[in-house]
Amino acid sequence: VCETARMARELNLNMPTFVDVMRHSVAGRPMMTQWEERINNGDRSVGFEVARVIKDLELGADICVEHDISAPVLDAVIATYQGAADNGHAHLDMTAIYSV
Repeated sequence: VCETARMARELNLNMPTFVDVMRHSVAGRPMMTQWEERINNGDRSVGFEVARVIKDLELGADICVEHDISAPVLDAVIATYQGAADNGHAHLDMTAIYSV
């Protein structure tokens, strides 16, 4: 989130709007309130596939490249999800990175 906020600032986005979007995105509160129980109970049903996560992350990486913004955390996250996909987990839930 911090790296994304830096990227938003460097792109001169409206920061209050950015924070509001983040709050209501999968990265915000809904992720923990909706998935906390799933994580605790080992629920592996698919909600948001690894492949879709990679697609979204790569869109962010493309923006970083286009605007010459360094995003090492994003790069590491993409590598983590890509590793899961490469190991046959592309169609599992995004939480597969902690359970496979």
